[in-house]
Amino acid sequence: MIAIIATLLLIVIVVAGVVKKYHPVSVFFSVSFIALIVWTLATGTSAMGEETCGNLILDVFEYAYSIIKTQLSGTMLICASIFGYVGFMNKIGASQAFTAILAKPLSKIKQPYILLGLLIVLETFMKLIIPSAASLVALLFAILFPIFAALGCSALSIASAFVLGTCVTWGPADAGVALSLSLSGSDMTLSQFFFSYQVVACILEALVMAIVFVIISIRADKKSGSKGAEVTEEQLRKQQESMNVAVPKYYCIMPLFPMILILLFSGYVFPVTISVVAAVLISISVADVIHLIANRDNLKATMFDLNAGLAELGKFLGSMGFLVVGGALFAGVIGKIGGMTLLVTALNNLGGGAVFLSILAVIMGIVVVACTGSYTANLNIFVPFLVSIGTVTGVDVAAMAQLGNMACGLGSGLTPVSATMLFVSGECKVDFPLVLKRNIVPIACAAATGYIVTMVMHVL
Repeated sequence: MIAIIATLLLIVIVVAGVVKKYHPVSVFFSVSFIALIVWTLATGTSAMGEETCGNLILDVFEYAYSIIKTQLSGTMLICASIFGYVGFMNKIGASQAFTAILAKPLSKIKQPYILLGLLIVLETFMKLIIPSAASLVALLFAILFPIFAALGCSALSIASAFVLGTCVTWGPADAGVALSLSLSGSDMTLSQFFFSYQVVACILEALVMAIVFVIISIRADKKSGSKGAEVTEEQLRKQQESMNVAVPKYYCIMPLFPMILILLFSGYVFPVTISVVAAVLISISVADVIHLIANRDNLKATMFDLNAGLAELGKFLGSMGFLVVGGALFAGVIGKIGGMTLLVTALNNLGGGAVFLSILAVIMGIVVVACTGSYTANLNIFVPFLVSIGTVTGVDVAAMAQLGNMACGLGSGLTPVSATMLFVSGECKVDFPLVLKRNIVPIACAAATGYIVTMVMHVL
């Protein structure tokens, strides 16, 4: 009972810290160190187990070092390499070329609500290439907003569609997916997790979300008599700049290099498998050679463009990267206390079962992320919770990890404090509570779809 109370207390403290806008990295590290020291003194047990350095307190910091070392060589390295590649693509204009090419076919569609539904699906697939939701929306918004407005789409529907398109978190390039797999304890690769547990469920989530959104928006806009969104001269100027990309057209294929290599060498197409980091390194090498050849007349200046990728890599390590480490440390502390497993066991003995408990966990994950606004931070709470459900009830823990990732991702579409929500609501000049209200039903339907598909494919 003490372990359960201690676990719940720690989770409440962390969630409260995030809600009150304390820096999440500081929250995770502070709570983890204090809790681990108290646990060590109370139990007389070394955090390092048999690998103790000979002093219980010093072992706390050795344990933290072991977590940091593991994450640096695993999750953080994978995600940092992807963010570095995206930074390089942004610097040389390849991301802009990729976005402009994809946006042109959409501009030919004259059915406004079908176009908004396609936007949700397009964003979902583009997140495989550009994992940052805020960056993705910023790239697409400049081009597509004036088109939607010209077709008579309401500002509320446009804002809601842009937010919904970022809620499905999937793919080997996503930091949250990498963290979820790490927290599951599974030894499968990110590519295996993506193809086995995410592809079918996430595609269906996006399709259902888009269809439900279109139906709701048509009825809601008709009922309220909403008029088309207004476009400012500044937005028209940004659209023109975004469409006139000053790089060769073939640059649009460069952002796809990592995903193409991951797909080809995942063991599903060719019998050879490579890591995500190796795929990124190959992609950087090929893209850099192409870029240098295309700009051979200005070779010296062009060689500095790769530094933009290194800058983004360092930016990830300095911000989100150590949030991953702090979260992993907190998850490790929770695991050592053992309260989460005891709690799940108690609930299961009361007749909860894997289905009831996992549904409860998914709902809680969506609600808590909606309240706190932090997708990555809450993965460290809800993925271990769902993995504990899998361990206690004997079901697939990787499937439970995917449910945790899904819940936290969808919850980000219902939070008023995300960068994406603030950006689109500001640009569309709509109140964010209206956007949140419009998104509730599509997200609930997506969650139900992802849950059912995952359970049917891997659990039931």
